[in-house]
Amino acid sequence: PEILRGEDACAVVDGRAGEFDAADRVTTVATAAGNILVAGPALPAGKHLRLRIRASDVSLCLERPAATSILNVLPATVRQLADSDDGMLLARLQAGDAGLLARVTRRSARQLKLEPGAAVYAQVKSASIRNVPGAAHLDRKNEL
Repeated sequence: PEILRGEDACAVVDGRAGEFDAADRVTTVATAAGNILVAGPALPAGKHLRLRIRASDVSLCLERPAATSILNVLPATVRQLADSDDGMLLARLQAGDAGLLARVTRRSARQLKLEPGAAVYAQVKSASIRNVPGAAHLDRKNEL
């Protein structure tokens, strides 16, 4: 579910912790959007997680990047574009069976020719993703 607006807009994506890579300190989390890498301490394998992904931590591109430090690159479709409270645009995305949000400038939206139905890649830094235990109270609050 997507929640909030403006700078605090985010999505909460359910997942299950998988393998922890001790060398790189990242856990693979299986979600409806695909596998997502989360940086930090080990998360117990099999544990149900609720990942908070801030719209401001999601960037969009039209082609899958070849060389990037961003570990999570998820194919997505733009479902809706809405004016944000601060004059930016909030893009509601469908990534697999999960909803994500991306906060972009009007210039970026124009340059990428974003519109509903457009195919994009959502890039999310592993270091920015947080597990939010007990986040059920965040569901469906202030949706677009």
